[in-house]
Amino acid sequence: MFWDLSQPPPNRRKAMQHWDGVRKNCWNLFDDGAKRLSCNGDVINIAALGEHSVSSSNAVDDAANGLFVSPSQRWLAAGGADGTARVWELASGKLLAKSEIAKDSVAVLGFGATDDELFTLIYSGHLSRQSRAMQINVWDLRLHHLRRSWSVPAPAAACRFLLKGRFIVGFRDEQPLRVWSTDDFRLLWEMPVTGEEMEVAVSPDQQLLAIVTQSKHVGLRDVLSGTLLGELRGGHIGLQSVAFLPDGQRIDGSSHGSEAVKLWHVESRQELLTLGGKGSMLKELRVSPDGNWIGARGSRGDLNVWHAPSWDEIEAVERSQKDQTFGTAQEPMNPPGKGVPQ
Repeated sequence: MFWDLSQPPPNRRKAMQHWDGVRKNCWNLFDDGAKRLSCNGDVINIAALGEHSVSSSNAVDDAANGLFVSPSQRWLAAGGADGTARVWELASGKLLAKSEIAKDSVAVLGFGATDDELFTLIYSGHLSRQSRAMQINVWDLRLHHLRRSWSVPAPAAACRFLLKGRFIVGFRDEQPLRVWSTDDFRLLWEMPVTGEEMEVAVSPDQQLLAIVTQSKHVGLRDVLSGTLLGELRGGHIGLQSVAFLPDGQRIDGSSHGSEAVKLWHVESRQELLTLGGKGSMLKELRVSPDGNWIGARGSRGDLNVWHAPSWDEIEAVERSQKDQTFGTAQEPMNPPGKGVPQ
């Protein structure tokens, strides 16, 4: 992957792809590229984003609370305002599970470490975000039963939640950042924030927590203790989001314009490259499971996607550029065995 190179030459970068009208949380990156996800009741639609712009689809259920793909990319889960959680098979679109688990809205937080464990969040009542009660349920999709449940205490109920394996991170503007264990829902640590908009990511090995607060750096903390381990710096524009690549050795942050996405090496803290883009501030940042695709969606529905070409593609481009520079190879003036003309 060219993401590994510290200073990749321009000819190694495949052209960025761009689409407009992509809805929030209704897209994902797969090993074969970007796809749009939508649901309408029990029906889902998964479509590859073509070469042209797309518009918002009326088929998307506006009441859907989060669309999440399982770690193996086998299942897709969504919650709804009707209190129903649904799980589909991605390859066929077949509805595998449907459960009315609440009278109020239910959101899907995501899958656990395996495809068998699904976390849902139930909103109770129609109060403000600061006072409404919440409950997290953990479902066994293989045995179709509730494993355990946890009531979210106020004011933590005002948070947004990120699920990653054994940890749940709660965060929101002007609220302390909190980290819980999914094993026993024990609060591990919390950290006050300065009121800035915040985005977080957990490394694939669940050792590091990356935090962005619209500043020019990424803070890296130990997930278990909250200890600050270092910062990733670079760029002149405030960062909006952050994501780890699958190997955990690289991390990227999104912004906009000429600094749409920046990539750093986690251990050395060195900046590797900058990818330019276009459109609004890029807040939704995602990486494909194989690490070859990076995508970022802006606040106005504009989606930028970059692809790391294979080494075969790189060599083909370099050969083509070499041929264009030196011209087509011609027969030598003195072919072997013919001697020097008299």
